[in-house]
Amino acid sequence: KTIWFHALATGFFGLIHGFGFSNYFKMMIMGTDDKLGPLFGFAAGIEISQVVIVLLVLVLAYVVQTMFHVKQSLFVIVGSILIMLITLPLLYQTFPF
Repeated sequence: KTIWFHALATGFFGLIHGFGFSNYFKMMIMGTDDKLGPLFGFAAGIEISQVVIVLLVLVLAYVVQTMFHVKQSLFVIVGSILIMLITLPLLYQTFPF
């Protein structure tokens, strides 16, 4: 059951990313004939940014859990709530109605 939940959450997150980044990419390359170069640069930038963010979150998790003795479950719950509070308004604003 957990595997299906993870797959569903990952797919939903991917759709949110796709909607937001595809709109931005369309605006960025309007009027240019060469699409492959800007697409590669854009995708590489997104992927590098995601790796940097994940590394920063892992460092933050390590520091908070070891120095302040916060349980992992509490850290995950609070982090998830913060992410939802940031993401839901962005999703509503960019959802293609």
